[in-house]
Amino acid sequence: GMEEETLSVSQQDNRAIGGDEDDDGDLEIWTSWADEMEDDGALRGHSLSFCSWGFLGLVGLILYSLISSRPSDALIIPGFLLPPIIVLYFAYYKRLKDEIPLDLVVANFAGGFVPGAIAVMLVEGVLAA
Repeated sequence: GMEEETLSVSQQDNRAIGGDEDDDGDLEIWTSWADEMEDDGALRGHSLSFCSWGFLGLVGLILYSLISSRPSDALIIPGFLLPPIIVLYFAYYKRLKDEIPLDLVVANFAGGFVPGAIAVMLVEGVLAA
C-alpha cells in the first residue's frame, strides 16, 4: 500500500502558508522581502520621498502666496494647520515614530488632503457662482 506522509506541525503550518518542498523533500519557508532587507535604521523615519517633499513644498508655496497677497487672511492659517499637526503629533510622533516611516505618514496625509481640498474647491466654486 501507499504510505501516508507525516509532517511535523511546523511543516504543516509552512505548507498551509505556501511553503515549497525543495529537491531533498524539506520544506522551504517563504519569507517576506521585508525580512530579507538589511536595515540598520540609520535613515528610517527621517528620509522623505520626492512626492512627500513635493507635497510639503506645495503647502509652503500656498502659504507663502496667501501671506504675501493678503496678509489679513494669514490670521486664519493657524486654524488650518494646528489641528492636523496636533492630531499627527499624538497619533503618530508620540507613539509610532520608530515603527512607521515619516514618509508614509506624510504621503497618507497628502493622499487624503489633496482629494479633499479639490472637492472643497469644486463645491465652493459651484456655490460661489
